Amino acid sequence: MLKRNHFRFKKVLPLFALLLLLPILSVTVSAAYGPEAEPAPSGAYLKYTVTFKKPEDAAALAYSYEVLKKLDYTIEEGDMLEYDVRCDTERDGLGAVDGRINGITIEIRGIPGIADQNGLIGHTLADLSEYCYDQWYHRVLNIAITEEEADVIPDGKVTVGKKFTEIQLGVHPMGTEEFDFTAVMLYDNIVITNNGVVKYVIFQEADDLVLSDIKHLHGNGYTTSKVELLEFTPEQIESFTEEAASRELASIAASEEASRQKESQDKAREEASVKASEEQASRDAASREAAEAAEAGNADEGGGGMWLVIACVGGVVLIVIAVVVIFVVTGSKKKSK
Repeated sequence: MLKRNHFRFKKVLPLFALLLLLPILSVTVSAAYGPEAEPAPSGAYLKYTVTFKKPEDAAALAYSYEVLKKLDYTIEEGDMLEYDVRCDTERDGLGAVDGRINGITIEIRGIPGIADQNGLIGHTLADLSEYCYDQWYHRVLNIAITEEEADVIPDGKVTVGKKFTEIQLGVHPMGTEEFDFTAVMLYDNIVITNNGVVKYVIFQEADDLVLSDIKHLHGNGYTTSKVELLEFTPEQIESFTEEAASRELASIAASEEASRQKESQDKAREEASVKASEEQASRDAASREAAEAAEAGNADEGGGGMWLVIACVGGVVLIVIAVVVIFVVTGSKKKSK
């Protein structure tokens, strides 16, 4: 009986051990792939601020690009461009790292086949907001396109063996024609890796960039942009999020105030239009009354003149009759003498 129970215990023991290990394994996996795997919110960062002020009648096209530094790196098969990014604005076209590849003289954004681990294209138009809005996103872009891969990609271009000559930050929002906002992006750990090994450091620490080398490349003419090399503490990163929320609330308040002002202006214009119509109607009525009075006056004047003529004619007739009577009487008297 004791042996049987011992045997059962030996069979159950691994199950108990597995149950005890599950929480440990869960914590380990969470640490590797959960929030703890995000970049530590401290150290040197690039802060990229872009303000869009676009006329209402302009087309839905806005962009801005900055050159961070010149590179001298030959792309090899298996190379990846990796970086961390965080945005304070939830929309498309923000958070991209771009770069020029010599030999084909084109930027990453124009090379078909380049995409990150979530299938998001390498073009600066990509919508990364699901991953980088108000949180850190570690992005991995396959920048090494072989001849075999280029053959099966429409308009494919080979990048393996080409020189990576310039690294850029780019923004290119296209989701709406309403361009009147400021976006702030943070970048860190911009490197080229191969099989997880860092081969080329573009930016990790403040010493990796010379501030004077950062140049504005080009924009659409309706943007202002600025790249800063800063060091943030965890508290400052938290305030970055708070600023985003505060700016969003301020934007909503401004929009509501603008709507109220527009309603007030529309109401004032409507009231002014009604008043103007009433005044015009009053003026028209006064004009009609004046015209009728003038017409009545003319009629009265015409009647008086007619009676005057009749009176004059009547007087003349009476005078003539009197003269004739006097003449006849006088003549009769003369004959009788």
